[in-house]
Amino acid sequence: MRNSRNLVLIDDVKEMGRALADVAPHIDIEVPVSGLSGVMVPGTKCEHGVYIPSTSQWPDNAPYCSICRPYEIAVRKGGIYKA
Repeated sequence: MRNSRNLVLIDDVKEMGRALADVAPHIDIEVPVSGLSGVMVPGTKCEHGVYIPSTSQWPDNAPYCSICRPYEIAVRKGGIYKA
């Protein structure tokens, strides 16, 4: 089966939301608040290496990782958005 991909312009896309992907369990780490400070905050990393705050409602999915939390989009074709 051939994997097909479509190239779309950003003007033809509307963000509908974010999904939750099935991912491996997180890795516990401590992250420095700043490179200039000795203060450390607790948190975890997703399997892709992106920081997950300890207060996150998704313990295994990083909120800013596009692999853990992929965007759901609709593409405009002929003036109509289709998911």
